[in-house]
Order: sequence, then C-alpha cells, then structure tokens
Amino acid sequence: MDILGSLDVSASGMSKLLWPRLLLYVVPAQYTGMLIPVSRCVQALAERGDLMVREIEDLDPHFLSSMFQGPLLTPQTLLARLLVVAGSPFAGSELQAAALLLMLSLHGKIHRAVGAMWATEIPLLLQCLKGKNESFPDSAEWEQRLLKFLRASLATMEDEAWTKGLSCELSRWLSSSPSSSGEKSFLYKALGTVLGACKEVLHIQEKLLQHLEEANAEEPSEAQGMISLLSHAAESNFHTALDTLTMFASRLCRGQNGRISRRKKMELDSRRAQATRSALILAHGSLALRASKEQLLARLEGDIVGNILLLYSCSCRDLQNTLALLQSITDFSSAFQAAGDSACFNPSLKGKLLEILTDLLKKYCLGTPVSPVPLKVVLALEQLR
Repeated sequence: MDILGSLDVSASGMSKLLWPRLLLYVVPAQYTGMLIPVSRCVQALAERGDLMVREIEDLDPHFLSSMFQGPLLTPQTLLARLLVVAGSPFAGSELQAAALLLMLSLHGKIHRAVGAMWATEIPLLLQCLKGKNESFPDSAEWEQRLLKFLRASLATMEDEAWTKGLSCELSRWLSSSPSSSGEKSFLYKALGTVLGACKEVLHIQEKLLQHLEEANAEEPSEAQGMISLLSHAAESNFHTALDTLTMFASRLCRGQNGRISRRKKMELDSRRAQATRSALILAHGSLALRASKEQLLARLEGDIVGNILLLYSCSCRDLQNTLALLQSITDFSSAFQAAGDSACFNPSLKGKLLEILTDLLKKYCLGTPVSPVPLKVVLALEQLR
C-alpha cells in the first residue's frame, strides 16, 4: 500500500503499467485499505487524460477476470463493492470518500448514463463527509443520503436488465456476509432499494423470499435486516413486497394447527421460527408506515392486520412476540390516523384488537414483574382509538 501511495503516475509509461491492474485492488475485501491510494492513482490518471472514458468502457470483464484470476468483474460488481465501502459505518470518512471518488472516475465502466448526474451529486456527498462529525452525529442520515443517491442513479439509468444484475450482485454479497459484519445492515437496505427500482415481480419476490429464508431472526441485527429489506423494497413496490410478505407468513404458519410431521412441528416451534414471526409482525407495521394513503386503505384490514393476527396466533406469545404485536399495532394505527380518511376501521376487527390489548393489560398488570408491556399497550390503545 505504501508503494502504491508513493508512485509518481506522471512518469513515462506509468499509465500502461497501472491500468487496468489498479482494478485488482477494488473488489476483494482483503484490499479494502488499498482503495485510498488506488483512488488517488485513478484520479490522477483521469486528470492527466491518460484514462479516457472509452478505455474504461471498452474493458472486457472476461479479460479482467482472467488477468486477476477472480470472479467476473462486471460493472455491477464494481458498484456494489464501492457502495458497501461508502455505506460502511466502520470504514471511516477517508475510505468512504475514496470509494465515492472511484465511482466518479469509473462512471463510464459502471454505466454510461450516470456521468452527468454523478458529476453533480458525488461532490455533494463528499462535502457531507467533510463535515460528517458535525453534521452527521448518526450514521443513519448518511445511509439515507447514500440510498437516495443509489435510487436516483437507477432512475437515471432506466435499465431494467442492469438493475436486476445489481440486485443479484448485492444479493450475493448479502448471502456471504456474516451476521457480525458491520456492512450487512447497509446491504439489506441497499438490496431493498434496488429491488424497489426493479419492475419484474417474479425477480423481486425471488430475492425477497431468498433472504427472508436465509436470515436468522434470533440475531437482532438479522431481524432488523429483514424489516429493512422489505421496507425499502416497498417504497416503490409496495404491493409486491406485501404480497411476498403474505406468502412467507402463510408458509411459516401453515400446518401449525393441522396434522403435520413431528419434524415439521419442531421446525415451526423452533426459537428461530418464533423470532422470525416477531420480525414479520414488525415488518407489517413498517410497511404500513411507508404506504401511500391509497395503498394503506386498500390493504390494511385484509392483509396487514390479517397477517399480523395470523402470525401472532401461531406464535408462542412470549414477551418478544407480544412486544412486536404492540409495536405493529401502534405503527399501522398511526399510519391509518395519518391517512385522515373518513372511512371507519372495520368494527369487528377493531373489537378483536381491543380485546387482545385488554387481555394483555390484565395479564401483565396482575402479579407480573416490572414489564414494558403495559406502557406499550397504552400507546397502542391511544393510536387505535
């Protein structure tokens, strides 16, 4: 890294020596620290005019892959890697800036349509990074800006095949990332954002179901990841995300009260299955908060509330399940109130929810140690009124 950082790129023949070998250090995770000197070298080559846009665009991914003896180096692979670094809460602002500068320098290799947009937007993101300590006490706001940039980039491309390819690449990264990885939380959100930009329903459902099945909801970060994935996908594909969630919830509860094999019953009763039900209950509330007025009114009673009650009925109703139920009731009730529609909530359904809340209040107020449930019940009742 020290050698690369000290290279004089203005020396004769240096551009032929470095390009495209510099790309060797962009994608592999073990070379993450190399992105800073790589970014400086690529930027210097671009400023000198040694790195022409056509040279970048005409690079054959098969040639690069054979030279590096690694996986196919596609434009989506490049963007996915640079996004992950830029979005990592542990990367540090200098490394995040290097990733963004590489995006800008390699825009022609990534997609021809983004050049003008990135020339405007990436400097603004870099400016935010410079004042990160003052302006961004929480990484959540930085993530939000980066995901907004990703969404706008995909809208500029208007390229369904390319977007699907990026979703597959992010999906691959997500599947291979351990739960303890600091980048996994951002990957869930980034994949959800890209799926929100896709139009092919079957592809969206396939990727959502894959990661709902793979996630271990016993890990709090994984449970939150499931919710983030669905919520970000729902921003532009609400009905598809909710349909997929309904499908998965039904599968998780199927046979719970019927005649099933002992092995299947053990799977449905496992701690992981119970934790997954809690995460799915919370996901319904999160989707309700992101829905438009028309979407919410069309799907609230039959799908959102119906699925929540189904999941709760086939859960073990422990503290985790109960808190998830209360939070979700609070969320969808708040969303319904914000919609401001004169249409009344189904009286019988509302009565059923009120009965559940009343029973929980009695259960946790009589002879139960100090618990967060009663306060949560009161908050849910206030929103459900």
